[in-house]
Amino acid sequence: MNNNYLSKNNDQPKKSEVVIVGGGIVGAACFYYLTQQGIQVTLIEKNGLSMGTSRGGQGGVGYELEANDWEMLWYRSCFNEYQKILAEDFQIDVVSKGGLIIGDSEKEVELLITLSNKLKDKQYPVKWIDQKNLRDIEPNLSHHLSGAVYAKERIGVSSIKVSSQLVKRAVEKGGKLCLHTELNDIELINNKVNAVITSSGKISTSNIIIAAGVWSRFIAQKIKLDLPVWPLKGHVMVTTPLFNMLNHYLSDIKYQFTENQTLKANIGDSGPTDVEPQVAPVLQPLKAGPILIGSSREFANFDRSIVKKRLKELSQKAINLIPKLSKVSIQKIYTGLRPWTPDSRPIIGESTMYRGIYFATGHSGSGITGSLFTGKIISKLIRNKPMPFNMLPVQPDRFNI
Repeated sequence: MNNNYLSKNNDQPKKSEVVIVGGGIVGAACFYYLTQQGIQVTLIEKNGLSMGTSRGGQGGVGYELEANDWEMLWYRSCFNEYQKILAEDFQIDVVSKGGLIIGDSEKEVELLITLSNKLKDKQYPVKWIDQKNLRDIEPNLSHHLSGAVYAKERIGVSSIKVSSQLVKRAVEKGGKLCLHTELNDIELINNKVNAVITSSGKISTSNIIIAAGVWSRFIAQKIKLDLPVWPLKGHVMVTTPLFNMLNHYLSDIKYQFTENQTLKANIGDSGPTDVEPQVAPVLQPLKAGPILIGSSREFANFDRSIVKKRLKELSQKAINLIPKLSKVSIQKIYTGLRPWTPDSRPIIGESTMYRGIYFATGHSGSGITGSLFTGKIISKLIRNKPMPFNMLPVQPDRFNI
């Protein structure tokens, strides 16, 4: 894809109907959906596109088997938005053979079978694959694994390519892209947005969308809002190209358990505490051949340093699923910071304290999955259009903001 539009940074406008703060995948999605509605939008980003959370994760899109009815409706809507952009020829390096969710204990297998039957009864495209048939579709899996749930609606994408394609189309619709532009202040008059002050000057606006991932809390502090979004660190290893080593997006059911553990955190002045670091394997085959091996969950504030102990544990757990990985070379290791909230759900909607302040943040480990649908919801809110279903579980008022 031609990225010339990135090198031709727009001059900052004097006025914009909407200003988005944050150039990750969620901000890019808001940018795209708003401009498709003919809305005058400016996106400001203090660095380059997708330089934060969006660059530091994996690229899975799908739903958790333990999700409740509302969450399944949310995830299905998120997945459908990806189907739409793929139909519009978005080039996002999709790997779309579905996902496998593994359990390696008797108790986990029983849980997986129960969950898959429940979802199958509700017409979701999932099925249980027993030990014999599992090796037919993934020959390199360990022989001790008793089976897996196959989820058709689980794909892998490149988050960076998703973001860049969204922004490209937004700019083509007249959106203004201001990279390397930092938000300095938000101007309010009578508890309503009037303008933003950036490192390049003032933009008059009546709507601000805070979509800055783990940095959203600092944006909200400028108007004295206590936005409960905190960084949750994860590790990822990237193998050398391994064509045919893994066909499906592969995750251990314990990865969902690690997310549940984070909900036990106590929130102190310095952020979430009292939860031990968690590690469970999630393996994503990339279109170019490598496999992304993630991930861990730990509260370490903004420390992105690599912890060797976490890598060792992650390697052992990945090899437990695919023994041949023990002979594979790792070409890259990185960490990322997920924007975590105390209930592990995103914060999407208008502030109850100030008119014109909107949140699109706090997606934790599901930002890539939820990005597109979040952008669609924000575009409907700005135009005061009806929601496709009840958005109460993600509304800001649950945190009094």
